Amino acid sequence: MPFKRVVNEALRAGLMQMECPPRPKRFKLKTFKMGFNPAYNWDKALSITAEIEDEEVLRKMSLRK
Repeated sequence: MPFKRVVNEALRAGLMQMECPPRPKRFKLKTFKMGFNPAYNWDKALSITAEIEDEEVLRKMSLRK
């Protein structure tokens, strides 16, 4: 079989596979129940983080004296 023919057939076979790529599997994420702690007030979470950030800024400013 001539080299040119082998190359052309290999290219055609590769191009045919590119036209119909296999469908990727759907990604599924397992979920787990983590429970709910009613003792913690989630409404105050943002204010607590703001206080912590403020304290860190003040600490960094005091180091630059």
